[in-house]
Amino acid sequence: MRLHNAVLFLFLSLWHHISAQETGRVSYYSHKLIGKKMTNGDKYNACDFVAAHRNYPLGTLLKVTNLDNGKFVVVKVTDRGPFSHTRVIDISYAAAEKIGMISSGHANVKVEEANELQFLLTPETMLTEQTPKLKLACEIPFNIKLFP
Repeated sequence: MRLHNAVLFLFLSLWHHISAQETGRVSYYSHKLIGKKMTNGDKYNACDFVAAHRNYPLGTLLKVTNLDNGKFVVVKVTDRGPFSHTRVIDISYAAAEKIGMISSGHANVKVEEANELQFLLTPETMLTEQTPKLKLACEIPFNIKLFP
């Protein structure tokens, strides 16, 4: 009976983690943070596909879907935040551009842990050191409007 209860407890714990998803508001990092250290020790680069999340472990891949247009991006959790309780996640400029939210500065999104297939389908999530073309393709306009 103990083994049965232990297995059931383990299954329920993992099921919650596997099926976990949340919806809410997203914004993107300010350009004032470029070059600043994130929680994982890396410096923020606006052309990387990274995010700040309060709960997911650092290094976790998350699929962020814009609920208004259906566009999604896979980002890597490299930082903690957002520190505003009105948002569930903050993403990099490149990720925000990919899901079409640059002009508004925020969007309603669904956040869920990305599985391996989703990661393979979105090659832009590879680290920029592995795909140097991305650094050249990512252009940040100088006259952008900053959002808090």
